[in-house]
Formats: sequence, C-alpha cells, structure tokens
Amino acid sequence: SMLVVSDKHHRQGIGSYAIEFSEKFVKEKGFCKIAIHTTEDNIPAQNLYRKCGYVITEYGECTTGDGVRRMGYTFVKEL
Repeated sequence: SMLVVSDKHHRQGIGSYAIEFSEKFVKEKGFCKIAIHTTEDNIPAQNLYRKCGYVITEYGECTTGDGVRRMGYTFVKEL
C-alpha cells in the first residue's frame, strides 16, 4: 500500500502519526518487522523514517505511486 501526505500538509505530524498507526496495526497482526520504500531524492521522507527508528537495508529500483520506476531505499524497523 502507499501513503502520501500532500505538500500543503507537510510538517504537521501527519506522516509521523501515519507511521505510528501503521506500526501498531502491523504489530497487532503479529508481525515483528515493517518496511518502507522511498525514492532516493525524497530526503524529507528519509529523514522522517530515520527519526522514527528505521534503517536502510537496501538500495535499488522501486515503483512510485504514479507507476514510474526509480532508484530508492528500503527502510526497515524491528517492532
């Protein structure tokens, strides 16, 4: 699944809340790890993921929401 916060709503805690909610949901389903993908040029998202305790585990091609394939990172967090 994909989640995008519109530019006009950046820096309002929405992304952090969405990550926290997703982590709780995944943990309740019995999973112990969560992964997030983002493109290499999305520095604000990368900073947010690091702030939330995620670490980069892979670098490679990923597909964006509009179907474009670009280089990016996989961030993982143990729950």
